[in-house]
Amino acid sequence: MNKQLTWRDIKALYQLNHERQTSAQIREHPYINHLFSYPNKCLEYVQKGVKKVIAPTNKFATEYAKQGIEQLYLNYEKFLSENDLLKIQSNYSEFEIRALMTMKNSDSILNDLKTKIEKGEESRKGISNLFFKSAKYIKKDSSLERAVLKIIGVNEFPQNENQGFYYVPCLNPKFIIICENMYFLTLTIARQNNVELWCAGGNNIKPFENISKINSPIYYLCDWDYDGLKIYESIANIIKKVSDKKSSLKLINPNGKRESITGTSDYHKSLWQCHLPFSGLNPNIYSDIQKELILILIESNDWIEEESNDLKNIIDNLNTLIEVVSND
Repeated sequence: MNKQLTWRDIKALYQLNHERQTSAQIREHPYINHLFSYPNKCLEYVQKGVKKVIAPTNKFATEYAKQGIEQLYLNYEKFLSENDLLKIQSNYSEFEIRALMTMKNSDSILNDLKTKIEKGEESRKGISNLFFKSAKYIKKDSSLERAVLKIIGVNEFPQNENQGFYYVPCLNPKFIIICENMYFLTLTIARQNNVELWCAGGNNIKPFENISKINSPIYYLCDWDYDGLKIYESIANIIKKVSDKKSSLKLINPNGKRESITGTSDYHKSLWQCHLPFSGLNPNIYSDIQKELILILIESNDWIEEESNDLKNIIDNLNTLIEVVSND
């Protein structure tokens, strides 16, 4: 079930747990509406004076604890409060709050983001691609745009639509991993294991056209959906033309969890092209294992989000693979 709650929903559930009632209008969310349903009814309407309010049933506490709502509220309230984003009119979704938290935690590149925006080398669309999986997700003059600008520390985005290129370097990289989104660049795992991370954002392939030399084996980590794999194919074709390179681009098999495309449609818009053979992808550039997984995802209408992967496990597996190849 889709539980991409909004901040208003989470506040209301917290209020229900602590005050035993709320007047917030939250039933339109599918998950909240589910809590009103039998046989495990957790919420109900009760009459309080001249109006009806929502109150918890005796089953609510178990569901509240099971879904970890208390900790969600405390984490999100602390973040929004500390960053002066706790406005009454700002009803961010959980997906948006998490993306803003990732942005805030991007210590290694936050200054780079700021500098590029000030120089006109990064745009609203670029930032939207990097953190929100869509170039059009951040709307001009929206509360989300104002939150993004506040966290980065700039007043406005430039008028052009330039998109930047970011990387976390290390002195002697064993290999390079290109990420589709910014999340893994905020972690220290790669650098600690002598792995260099690159990121240009979803469908921002132009920076790769300017690469003339690749000194290390290079791999690609992405969302396993139609858009993510089409972007991989485009970048693989570009890197194929780089004459001075250690290896061709290799796609990393994901170890993340499968999710329903319809269940995550509030923030995920990439759809399989079921009317086309193999969804219109090029079967010749995938291994048999990869083709089998893609067909399973197409048939079940699922996808695998890049951020759900265990990066440490991926790095360990690639290290083992490279050692085996070197010994041969």
